[in-house]
Amino acid sequence: MAYALWLRGGGGAAPFSPSPPSPSAASTSTTSTSTSLLPPSPSPSLICVAPFEEGVEHYLEHCAGVPGGLVVMTTAARRAGGGEETGEFWLAAPLAGGDAGAPPPSPPSSPRPSIPAPSAWRALLPPARSGDGDEAAAVLTDIDVYRESVLCYERCSSTGRPRLSLLRDLGGRGGGGGGEVKAIALPSPDLLVVRPGANADPAAETARVTLSGPLSPPRDLDLCLETGEWLLSSAPSPPPPAPGGGGDGSDCGLEVASERSPGGVPVTLVRRRTKRSSTKEEEEQEQEPRPVLLALYGCYGLPLDPGFDPVALALARSRKGGFDLAFAHLRGGGELGRRWHAAGRGENRARVAEDAREVVTWLSSGNGSGSGSGSGGSEGDGSGNGGGGGRGGDKNLGRRPVALVTESAGALVAGALLADPGVAPLLSAVSLRVPFVDVLAGIAEEEDGGDEEDGGGGEEAERQRRLCAHERGEFSSSSSSPAAAASALAAVCPYHLLSEFERNKATTSGRLPGPPVLVVLAEDDARVPAAGVAKWVARLRRLRGGASAGGGGGGGSGANEVLLDVLRGCGHAEGLRSEGDIEANAREAAFLVDATEKWLKRENLPKT
Repeated sequence: MAYALWLRGGGGAAPFSPSPPSPSAASTSTTSTSTSLLPPSPSPSLICVAPFEEGVEHYLEHCAGVPGGLVVMTTAARRAGGGEETGEFWLAAPLAGGDAGAPPPSPPSSPRPSIPAPSAWRALLPPARSGDGDEAAAVLTDIDVYRESVLCYERCSSTGRPRLSLLRDLGGRGGGGGGEVKAIALPSPDLLVVRPGANADPAAETARVTLSGPLSPPRDLDLCLETGEWLLSSAPSPPPPAPGGGGDGSDCGLEVASERSPGGVPVTLVRRRTKRSSTKEEEEQEQEPRPVLLALYGCYGLPLDPGFDPVALALARSRKGGFDLAFAHLRGGGELGRRWHAAGRGENRARVAEDAREVVTWLSSGNGSGSGSGSGGSEGDGSGNGGGGGRGGDKNLGRRPVALVTESAGALVAGALLADPGVAPLLSAVSLRVPFVDVLAGIAEEEDGGDEEDGGGGEEAERQRRLCAHERGEFSSSSSSPAAAASALAAVCPYHLLSEFERNKATTSGRLPGPPVLVVLAEDDARVPAAGVAKWVARLRRLRGGASAGGGGGGGSGANEVLLDVLRGCGHAEGLRSEGDIEANAREAAFLVDATEKWLKRENLPKT
């Protein structure tokens, strides 16, 4: 028996999909050294498989089907033909022959031993491999390893949609060197979330996979590893939905689409299906853009997956007061691979807010509604530097309100939008759960303290610094000086942005315009201390002209109100969006609908 040892970091959750991150969706504290305990020698020792390298990740697995018995999913540089590919995960195994069958070397005498170059490994699945025909390239995100095969979880590098590939003939007996790759078609194109199941037996003949989507509740299916065909699992699950239908297979009048903003940001949409109406009046009503409920995150390399959310689906299905749903896959997230994350972290962090501003403006102009909007932009390179607008991507098809929902670190983006007088009026409502809004006080070397809302620093500030120290690389460059790091953090810190607005008096009245805001904080939150959230709320209220606290989030929502809902005796996890928290979800939905209807009335636009 052999054992693989490695470390990995954790992460947060994303709105509309309350599920844990996959192994490949780690935080900035990612693994950088993999070791393997191989017992053929009388006294087994730890063998260094890969040395430490800043920013490089390795996930090691044992696999009987490859010479050497090891496979590694890694972002290390892959050198081939004089070139070098970096950034994305690729799957490798030891080269056949040579040292592949040799016994493990003696324990190294130094902590940084000499090891074979990357050329001593062969690629089983290259990074950002090309698709078949017109299909876009895919990036690897996770693997399930079996005795003679590897199930690869991938994402389209253009849209972020999930893909599955089955890798067989791992020893290269078929002559391909890297094995045979079989693309696995998902049962429905509306299934946008693919999670590995409890696959604990490497000798199993099937793989358990959980599939879901914005129109389909989670269900378990077994994949035959021999044929690549889907089998209904023995576990209870809802029947397969029809395309565009609900979880019970019924037609709900909605469709799932993927489009791109003019700057190339992928957006997944759930909207009314275009249909031919019986009368001209009905046809015009169908083409009128509806309000849009926008979810965003863009942090830690975590993907914002369009999972099943009954509350959001109920809002989308409503004929009166209904919303289109939009999921913005901002840079900094993991939807398009590791380069997409790198394009929005560290010194690139400000790009995430730029993406969000663009998406809000694009949606507010009526794009993405299916009513003559563009079908999407060109495919970028996954690094945030490519992809232009689609057909009609810059059209103004009629204003419509955008209600924004996010949680935890997603509030860094929402806070930047609320502090922007040019974007905030486009929003009809903002809901923030356990928001991370005081990143500067949490991570900077010295506090920004000085005003009456800072709480005096001391023990609370020190605890916050300790909690956030490991996240410094996510929000500022690890090579920056303390002064440069503090400046970079200030540029993305929602509380600091409000302070800057107050000092600069960006409007004639000195007040900050913006939509009603619902903030949910957890009293015992160890990740996002309640004091930091409360002082951000106090400052935003002051800049809004002293907007009152309201009645807990479910009552009326005036144009400038900032509502604070405190969850007593709860931690960070309890404050995140959960399908089972019916009361909190109902309050949030009522707030979003009420605020959006009032926005439409103020703008003299027809209700949908």
